Amino acid sequence: MKCAWLVGALAIVVLPTVVYGFEVGQRYELTADELALVEGAIKDRLLDPDSAKFKSPLAAYSKDGFVVVCGLVNAKNGYGGYAGFAPYYGYLLRNSGNISFQPDNSAFSSGAASIYDANEFCSKAGISYN
Repeated sequence: MKCAWLVGALAIVVLPTVVYGFEVGQRYELTADELALVEGAIKDRLLDPDSAKFKSPLAAYSKDGFVVVCGLVNAKNGYGGYAGFAPYYGYLLRNSGNISFQPDNSAFSSGAASIYDANEFCSKAGISYN
C-alpha cells in the first residue's frame, strides 16, 4: 500500500515535467520581444504611459503550465509626480503562434491589497520579491 501511494505521489510531481517539459517555479527567460509585449500591455493601462519605469521582471511556469510574469512599474500619476513602484503580474499566453500578455486586473489597484495579491499570485509560480 505504501508503494502504491509513493508511486501516485511521484506521478503527480513528475507528470507536469514529463508531459509539459517544465517544473512549477522553473524560471522562464523572457525574450526582448516578449518583454516589450509585457511592458506595452502594462503601459496601455497607465495614465502616463511614456513615464513608465520598469524594474525586476521575472517569469516562471505556474502549476497549470502557463508562464507567469511579475514585475514592478513606476509611472506618473494625475498630479505629474511618480507614485512609487507598484507590482504588476499576469500570464504570457501563446495561441496559434501568437503571443500576448494578459495582466491581472487586480494588479492595478493601489495599496497593500495589490502588494498582497501580487505576492499571492507570483508565489504560486515560485516568484518572490521578499
